[in-house]
Amino acid sequence: MILNQTSVIFCETIRPEIERELSLPVLGCLPKLKELHWDSRHLGLVMPEEIADVKKQIQTVADTLGKTMDCGRLRDCRIRGRAGDRPAAEKKDCGCKNRNC
Repeated sequence: MILNQTSVIFCETIRPEIERELSLPVLGCLPKLKELHWDSRHLGLVMPEEIADVKKQIQTVADTLGKTMDCGRLRDCRIRGRAGDRPAAEKKDCGCKNRNC
């Protein structure tokens, strides 16, 4: 689980409660980013080509998640979630700036 529009401090505060009550791992959070704004309309989100600087905004989200999400734990969840008895993949550099990877 990645908590959306949640500060890092609140994420760390509520993480143990969520993990205990829901038995789901909290991998991190995506704080509210004032420079990020994706409009919606009655039937859903606007299309990417309608968003100014969409690639820059996506990169902002990726950079932020690289700092606020435990990519190593995400990788571990992915490995454990595979069917069959496969050996755990070796730890590889995921490219993010998170110290937990």
